[in-house]
Amino acid sequence: MAAFGAASPKGNAGLKVTNAMVMVDGPAGRPRQMIFDAIDKSALQSLVGKPLPPVSQSEAQAVANAAKAPAALPSR
Repeated sequence: MAAFGAASPKGNAGLKVTNAMVMVDGPAGRPRQMIFDAIDKSALQSLVGKPLPPVSQSEAQAVANAAKAPAALPSR
C-alpha cells in the first residue's frame, strides 16, 4: 500500500513520518524486480527526511525478520 500527494497543512500539523516500509513479496524474478524498481525511492526518502538504507542492509533486515519466530497470540 502506498499513498503519495500533498499533506494537508491543517490536518497533519505536528505529524512527522519516522519510518516507511515498502514490501514487494513473491517469487524472485523479473516481475518482482520490476515492481521494486518502479517504486519512487526519492519520494520515500523525502517522506522520511533521511537517506534510505542500502539495499543490502534492507535485504539483511528482511532475512532477520523472517527468521524471528512469530509472536504468540494470548490465549483466551
